[in-house]
Amino acid sequence: MNDFYKNYSYGCIFIIILFMNCLCMEPYRDDITLFGSNVMWPENMSFIEAAVKRYLEWAPRVIAEWLTYFFAHNFTLFKIANSIICTLFIYLVYRYVNFNRNNVYFNEKLICIFFVCMYPWRDMTTAGHATTFIFYLWPFTALLYVGYILLKYNNKKAISIKEYVLYSISLTFAVNIEQTVIYIVFFSLLVIIYNIKRANRNILNIITLIVSILGLVFLLISPGEKHRFILEISHWYPSYEMLSFVDKINLGLTSTMFHFIRSPEAMILYLFLLIGLFVVVYKKYPNKYYYILMMINFIWVIIGLQLDIANPIVPGMENFKTLDAMTVTKISGYLPTFISMLLLLWPCIGLYLIYVNDNKKCFMIISIYLFSFCDRFIMGFSPTVFASSTRTYLPVFVMLILINSLIYIKIFNDKRI
Repeated sequence: MNDFYKNYSYGCIFIIILFMNCLCMEPYRDDITLFGSNVMWPENMSFIEAAVKRYLEWAPRVIAEWLTYFFAHNFTLFKIANSIICTLFIYLVYRYVNFNRNNVYFNEKLICIFFVCMYPWRDMTTAGHATTFIFYLWPFTALLYVGYILLKYNNKKAISIKEYVLYSISLTFAVNIEQTVIYIVFFSLLVIIYNIKRANRNILNIITLIVSILGLVFLLISPGEKHRFILEISHWYPSYEMLSFVDKINLGLTSTMFHFIRSPEAMILYLFLLIGLFVVVYKKYPNKYYYILMMINFIWVIIGLQLDIANPIVPGMENFKTLDAMTVTKISGYLPTFISMLLLLWPCIGLYLIYVNDNKKCFMIISIYLFSFCDRFIMGFSPTVFASSTRTYLPVFVMLILINSLIYIKIFNDKRI
């Protein structure tokens, strides 16, 4: 990570982000009413006592909750810490897309920054600035760092003591959040299986898997999570029991994919992916049938857009309290499910055509693409997700930022793709 400290561009990014944080961020919503007060973390309790109380009564994410409580009472420190995390996030995006090259190209950084800026950052304010950033962007930055160290380890690159220390801190934080621990369990297991077949070293992967499984068990057995589940059903999703298993799958699938039709920021980022796939396939394959195949991507978007404008297929986030027979019928209809599946799976064809000559990279990119969307599909089975609104799309946006950066760097740099 030496180039992170030596390269002046990241210092400029940090200063800009810090300026924006100082200009725009103030304690808001949960920053004040929950973590900014002493209701959740009473002053007469020690950290251990308060953490146990929260674990038993509400949620097992004790590390993130304590950090939020601390920074809600020290908001200036939060602005500085958040600026560092955001800068690290941008750095990690660039390191992923430029992993196998030592050269640093300014135009590639601009591409990464461009796609990072396309994320709808107002989603990080929906529960309060400190609350949302610490519970969502911070653990995903920790997840990216854990993945980056594992990537270096499995490619037999040198890892410094400082990097191992930061890796340990990041792993501890990431496995205490539901969305991120699933990624670590899934991908560390995949890497272990891959390495066993090729007799590669696996110690760090196994340690990561064991820690992540322990973190997942810690989250699942929390009594507070069960209590929270009951309260969230009654408040956000009173008609939860009326949905069948298939309805829940369709709800998660259609509401996720059609967000990329409804939301301008999501749709633009998704369209950038489709355009990038088309351009690379057009340059790489002389056969016209390949890029006609990529053109079909846009047909599914147009069909989905027309269907959604004419007759909204799934209820909006604000309408989940009033699920009735009509909305359930829309969710369960075969047409929205079919279009959603095409919107999800068709880009995989383009990703395969681009990376067909690199089996490992092709498999990992398509796996990350599909798993990120599946992570959002779980909303059909978790009433607590509805309370989190659009910020639960962060995993999908991070995935699109990474893949778009890879594709457009390929387009701008490669004379012959």
